[in-house]
Parts: sequence; structure tokens; C-alpha cells
Amino acid sequence: MCIYAQFINRFKYEVKSHTCRGIQVAIREFDISYKSIQQRFGDIDDIDEIRQCYVDAVNVKTNWGYKQLIRELEEILEDYR
Repeated sequence: MCIYAQFINRFKYEVKSHTCRGIQVAIREFDISYKSIQQRFGDIDDIDEIRQCYVDAVNVKTNWGYKQLIRELEEILEDYR
């Protein structure tokens, strides 16, 4: 399984446990998920650009469900695989 798939799986785990708590929580979950994957598998290329794309995407509205947060990240990562 590629590192991006591992990252999405970890993000799914994190985001399902803290849904609907706002944009800052969604961004923190992204960071927590990345740090976990980084420790196990190493760096992800272009993570700063990926993170900024994610922040821009989730800042569009204030109340996101976990399925939409996951979908947003999956769409962003499609460009980097």
C-alpha cells in the first residue's frame, strides 16, 4: 500500500473520532495523521503544498462532516499520486 493510502487510512481513523468540531480540529487531525505516517514510513513529498491545499479546501465552510473531510483529502491527494 502506498504512503498516500496509509495517510488517508490514518486520517480516516482520526477524523471519525472528532467530527464536527470545526476547521481547526480538521487541520489538527491532518497534522496528527501526517506525523504518525511520517514516523512509520518517512516523509511525503510536497506535504507543505498538500497541507495548504487542504487548509484552503476546508476553509470554504465551517461545519464539515467526516465523510466530506475525507473526500476533500482524497481529491487533493489524487493530484500527487
